[in-house]
Amino acid sequence: MSKRFKKKGKNWSIDVTPYILKYFDEVALAILFMDDGCKETFNGKIKTFKISIGGFTLDEVNLLAKHIEKKFDLNTKVYLEQKKYPCIKFTKKENKEKFVKIIRPYLHPSMLYKIQ
Repeated sequence: MSKRFKKKGKNWSIDVTPYILKYFDEVALAILFMDDGCKETFNGKIKTFKISIGGFTLDEVNLLAKHIEKKFDLNTKVYLEQKKYPCIKFTKKENKEKFVKIIRPYLHPSMLYKIQ
């Protein structure tokens, strides 16, 4: 197993590093969203999307958010949900459509409810 992976309990994990981020593309963003993402709604309309990133440090989540901003031109905000779970929220209204356009081609049909 590569030195980039480490065992955490029964699961394998990887640190978020500049090396790993070289490979973080549209497919990776879609997979991350399918696993840990959701929509936030208000009055039945999608307000924004967010991704909970509980398995990483806050520094790693900030690094990932900056990479997403630079690579995909999406504004993000990192915050702690319930004061302990790192999340990335897409902050601008126009990000909704852009985010969906980026990830939709890679979403499994059973996950389309997350963007509808």
